[in-house]
Amino acid sequence: MNSEYLSNKRNAVVKLPIALSVFEAKRLGKLILKNAQVEDKIIKFILPITNGLIFEPVDFITFSHLNQKYQIRIITISINRLSLTITGIVDDLTSYYLPVMIGLLDLTYQEPIDHKFLVVDLPVGMEFQLHEAYVAVYLYSNTKQSLHVSLALADGRQLDYINIANNLMPRGGIGVLASAQITSSANIFLIDELSSFTIFYRDFEKDVAAGWNLALCGAEIIKFNKWSQVADNLYQVSQLIRGCFATENYIHTHLAGENFVLLNNYASLIAVSKALEQRTLSFKLARLELMQQLVFSNKSQKLPAPFIDHCQLTAGKLEVSWRQRSCRQDDWVSANINEKCEFTINVTTENQSHYFTTQEQKLIINCNELALSGEVNISIMAQDHGTHRKSSDTTIRRILDIRGYKRI
Repeated sequence: MNSEYLSNKRNAVVKLPIALSVFEAKRLGKLILKNAQVEDKIIKFILPITNGLIFEPVDFITFSHLNQKYQIRIITISINRLSLTITGIVDDLTSYYLPVMIGLLDLTYQEPIDHKFLVVDLPVGMEFQLHEAYVAVYLYSNTKQSLHVSLALADGRQLDYINIANNLMPRGGIGVLASAQITSSANIFLIDELSSFTIFYRDFEKDVAAGWNLALCGAEIIKFNKWSQVADNLYQVSQLIRGCFATENYIHTHLAGENFVLLNNYASLIAVSKALEQRTLSFKLARLELMQQLVFSNKSQKLPAPFIDHCQLTAGKLEVSWRQRSCRQDDWVSANINEKCEFTINVTTENQSHYFTTQEQKLIINCNELALSGEVNISIMAQDHGTHRKSSDTTIRRILDIRGYKRI
């Protein structure tokens, strides 16, 4: 027979140097006429080279796409790097009665993967908590990847990348926040029945668990109990617990385009030296040329930031009290977790800044003596003198505006 490249052409020539009976000739003629009717679609696709996956010309594949199945007869195969480029033609296996035409492989079409990875400095209290400093790496890919890291020096130079993980495993998906409907009354104490997040997330139904799920949305860690599909790969999560693991300051900071990651044991944990705290690390997947920078804060080794639960101005005196959290079960304690814990309180106005230290969980400030007026911000940092562990740094992210409690 002539080249398979021309088997679907109108003027193809068939040469059969064999003897046929009348019955066999009729059957072959019907087969040629039938194939001439169906062989009008040529398809080309690429598959990764994997062990046990061997194709040869004239093999058949069933190809599923958009709820339709097609039988494809392979014409040619070529190898390009680590992939197979296969050209086939739409055909019907039942037309053939020869014994060699019995190999049929089911192949389900998958859309090309948009590879993503995310490196996260998770806070204290996560279920997979390690005793040493670490970062959690989430990878969305269909293959293992190698992770490389580089360190930025004080003089602006960048060290060469080094390989820190050869076979980084794909760990579920990485979604993107499409929109957020957040009520102004959202808080960490009550289940939020009014807010919802709409996310774009491929394979969400495979990754999500029954019941409550833990997720990182932007910088806030949430729990959600309900979800529904809005469109293809678009989902809405609701019935929320907000500001888990001391992330309540991010409840009202969400923007479209933020990452949304399920934290249900899908992370690869990479140990990081404590000496790199507050240093800028650059991570990349070498094969995919994807990069991410992260200022390593070593949140897993820090104390949870105290939470101000009372702030009131009475007769010129500002009364402030706060609570500590162990964050192991997101629980709260009124008494000090550690008697050696000391608190540093920073009270700032537009042009003033005052620091106070105490081992109690309350403070009374004489506003008249300090001439405090206008908008006052308060931040509190805890430090364990025994282990020298501190709570999260006192940046704007940890500052709670007093206007949320009582206006001066």
